[in-house]
Amino acid sequence: MGRRALSQSLLVLALASGCEGLKSFKQGLHDESATLRVEVRPDAGVTVLLDGAELGGASPFVRAGLPAGAHRLEVRAQGYHPFSTPVTLRAGQRLTVPLALRPLATPTDLAPTPAPPR
Repeated sequence: MGRRALSQSLLVLALASGCEGLKSFKQGLHDESATLRVEVRPDAGVTVLLDGAELGGASPFVRAGLPAGAHRLEVRAQGYHPFSTPVTLRAGQRLTVPLALRPLATPTDLAPTPAPPR
C-alpha cells in the first residue's frame, strides 16, 4: 500500500472514530505536542505538577502529548523544599529536567553547636 493510500485509509478510520480519532490523525501529521521527562531525587514519594495539575508521583516521570508553549513545573515531596520553575516546551521536543530536592532542616540541624571545651 502506498503512502497516499495509507494516509487516506487512516483518515477514513480517524473520521469513523470521531473527534478524538481525527485529532490524533492531525497530530500525527504535524506533531505540535512535546514530551516532558522529570528525573527527581528522591525518586519515590514525589508529586509532579504542570500548571498546577498533578501529572504523576514517581521518578523518572515521563509524559508525552503535552501542548507546546510556556508552562510552570512544580515538584514536591514530604520532608523536602518544593521546587518550581518555568519551562517552555517546543513542538516535537523531548525535554528532560533532572533535579534534586533539598531536604528541609530538622530541629537537630538548627540546634546550636556546643562550644569546644577551654
